[in-house]
Amino acid sequence: RTRNGSPPKEARFCVQCSVVSFDAVTGLVSMKHRGREMTVDTSRSAGAPVLPDNVYHFIGEIDCASSSNAPVLRARVSCNVTGLDTQLYEHSVEERRKFEREFGLTTTNTGTH
Repeated sequence: RTRNGSPPKEARFCVQCSVVSFDAVTGLVSMKHRGREMTVDTSRSAGAPVLPDNVYHFIGEIDCASSSNAPVLRARVSCNVTGLDTQLYEHSVEERRKFEREFGLTTTNTGTH
């Protein structure tokens, strides 16, 4: 939430997901993780083309004020992580957060799924 209590229009976000489809003209990726779907705009992200059925790690801002009703991740960074042990990765992220909370270290408002 912003200082005045309203939800932010953009929030930094990090997500790891499987690509369902990719539109090379618009740069929009339809992705899925644990039964949830989301759209990622990769037009601001330089890199190799996104391939269907691969797993990617996207970092960017969530645009909650997009023209559609669903939030869109405006990716600035994308990385193909196909073959990564995602359960181990997610466990390590949780352990890091636990460590940071235990020692009062500040973290960014980045979510990882």
